[in-house]
Amino acid sequence: GPSGSFTPPGGGGVTQKLSVPGASVIASSNDGNVPANTVDGSLATRWSANGDNQWIRFDLGTTKTVEFIKIAWLNGDSRVYSFDIEKSSDGSSWSSVASNLQSSGTSTALQTINITDTATRYIRYVGHGSNVNLWNSLTEVELWGQ
Repeated sequence: GPSGSFTPPGGGGVTQKLSVPGASVIASSNDGNVPANTVDGSLATRWSANGDNQWIRFDLGTTKTVEFIKIAWLNGDSRVYSFDIEKSSDGSSWSSVASNLQSSGTSTALQTINITDTATRYIRYVGHGSNVNLWNSLTEVELWGQ
């Protein structure tokens, strides 16, 4: 009715931060700084893994449309991190969402990574270290969409 809320044509919902519990985040390895640290809301904790192609995977539980990703890196104001973003519907077969990406190197705050709207259950960050070394150190990751 006239007092009801407006739903855009096409059934689109509202873009929001998608919930990812710590238990739904896994990684190829870590140095004691565990994957769940990237979704705890704190820039003081981190996930770290040393080496090219180390990855961290986020499980949305069901298929959602991911519109952009926000990532904060350890020493993000003095290091430029290189990475790829991949997607999967089953957690085992992966395809590229965006590759050869780089962080700004100017901020430790969350940086917005714009991607093509992607319907997926799993998102994976594949790290290629930084301009300083091969450590991949993420303090926080947010998946935004609907």
